[in-house]
Amino acid sequence: MRIGIVVCVQQSSGGIFQYTQSILSALHAWETHHEFIIFVWQGNPLPWAQFSGPRWQVQAMDPAISTRAQDLQSCLSTDGIDLARCGVNARARHFFESLGIDLLIFPAPAALAFECGIPYFIAIHDLQHRLQPEFPEVSNGGTWQRREYLFRNSVRFARGVLVDSEVGKEDVLAFYGANIAPRHVHVLPFLPAHNTANGHEAQTRVAVVRQKHGLPERFFFYPAQFWLHKNHARLIHSIHRLRTVNGVDAPLVLAGSNSGGPPEEARQLVFQNVLRLARQLGVQDLVHYLGYVPDADMPVLYLLATALVMPTFFGPTNIPVLEAWTFGCPVLTSDIRGIREQVGGAGVLVDPRNVTAMTEGMLKLWKDEALRASCIESGTQRLAAHGPREFSQRLLAAIAPDIPVSPSATGQVTAPERSPYFEGLQFLQQSRWSEALQCLEQAARVNPKKQGLHFLRAQCLSRLGRRTEAAEAVRAELQILPSHPDALRLLAELQPA
Repeated sequence: MRIGIVVCVQQSSGGIFQYTQSILSALHAWETHHEFIIFVWQGNPLPWAQFSGPRWQVQAMDPAISTRAQDLQSCLSTDGIDLARCGVNARARHFFESLGIDLLIFPAPAALAFECGIPYFIAIHDLQHRLQPEFPEVSNGGTWQRREYLFRNSVRFARGVLVDSEVGKEDVLAFYGANIAPRHVHVLPFLPAHNTANGHEAQTRVAVVRQKHGLPERFFFYPAQFWLHKNHARLIHSIHRLRTVNGVDAPLVLAGSNSGGPPEEARQLVFQNVLRLARQLGVQDLVHYLGYVPDADMPVLYLLATALVMPTFFGPTNIPVLEAWTFGCPVLTSDIRGIREQVGGAGVLVDPRNVTAMTEGMLKLWKDEALRASCIESGTQRLAAHGPREFSQRLLAAIAPDIPVSPSATGQVTAPERSPYFEGLQFLQQSRWSEALQCLEQAARVNPKKQGLHFLRAQCLSRLGRRTEAAEAVRAELQILPSHPDALRLLAELQPA
C-alpha cells in the first residue's frame, strides 16, 4: 500500500500539531514494506526532515485541489450539512490517485478527507460545538454549521475514526452513532509533545530560560491560547483572592498565542480582557505573559513551575497534563467529564466555574509539599501506562487490522463494549428500532443524564410511530442539553401540524 498522511496544521497549532508528530513517529517506526507520503500545503515550512528514508517522502499539495463551492452545491442536503456521497472533489481525487495513494490518514479533521473520495482514517479531537455551544469559538458566525458539516460527514464516510479517550468515543457514538459502528471508532490516547523527550537537556537550560523570560522564583504555569473556554479570567480572580484573602502572592505565567486571522481575532479580545481584569483587581504585577514560547523552552517552564493550572472547559483530555507529568510538575485542572478520567488521583481537580474551589486548590499546591510530591508520583505512574510503544500498537491495530497485535504489548486494548448503550447503538446502525429502543431504555435507567441518550431514544420511538413518546424523549434530552440542534429539529417535526 501507499499511505498518505495529510498535514493541515501549523507548528503553532499546539496539541493537534503534537498529535500529528506522534502519528508520524509511530508510522515511521513501523517495520513494513508500505510506502508513505506526507502531504503538506505549499508554503508550510514544517520540520519533516526527521521522517525520511527510502519509503518516505514529502509532497506539497497544490491549492488548486481545494474544494470549490460549485463542487458541493448539488451534493448537499437542504440544510447545507450532509453530503449525498463521498468524493465530490474530482481534482483532489485525481491528485491522490496519480500518486498511487491507497489510504489517507488525517491527524486533524479536514473536509478534504471525505470530499476527495480516497479511503481514509480521521482523528476527531472534540465535539464541543455539540456539547458546549455556548462558547462562541465553536458556534458563532457559522462556526457551528461548519463544524457540523466537517464532523458529521467525516464520521459517515470514514474507514475509521481516531479519538483520544473512551469519553471521546462515547461522544462520537452519541451524536453520530447512526453513521458509524462502535468497532470503527478507535481510542488512541495522546502522548506528551515530542519536545519533552530530553529531560536532561531541559535541566541544563534552566538558568538560561529563567533569565530569558524574566521568570519569578515560584509561579503557576498555564500554556493556552486565549480562547474563552480556556478560562483565564477565573485564574486572575483566583490569584487576586490568594493575595487579598490568603495573603499569598502567587505569580501566574501565561504562554500562548493571542492573535491571528479570522476567526482567531477573538483571542485578541479575550487577551485584552484578561489584562484589563488583572489591572482592575490590582494583580497585574503577578501576571507574566510570555507570548508564543519556542518548543525548546517549554520543558524548562514545566520544570520550574510550582504547578500547571489548567481550568479549561474543553476536553475530553489534554496534552499539557501529560507534559507536566513528564517533568515532575503537579497538576491542577478541571473536574469535568473526560479530564476526570484522564487525571484520576494524579492531580487536584476543581470545578472550573468555582473561583473559591480553584483558589483553595492552588493554595494547597502552593503550600503543601507532600501533596505536590504525591501528585508528581501518581502522574508519573499514569504516564507510564501509555507510552510511544502502546500508542504505535493501538494505531497499527486501527489502520492495519490484519497485523497481529500482542495483548501484552497493547496494554488496555479490549473488545468492543457490550453495555446496553453500545448494543443499542449497534441495533440503531442496523435500523433495528425495537431492539435499539429496548437497549437504550435500559441504559437510560442506569444513567438518565447521559447526553445524547434520550435523543437516540426519540429517534427509535419516532421510527416506530410512537410520536408522543418520542416528543417526551426529545424534551428529556433538551433538559440536559437545551441547545441540542438535532433535538430541536426533531421536536419541531413531531409537533402537531
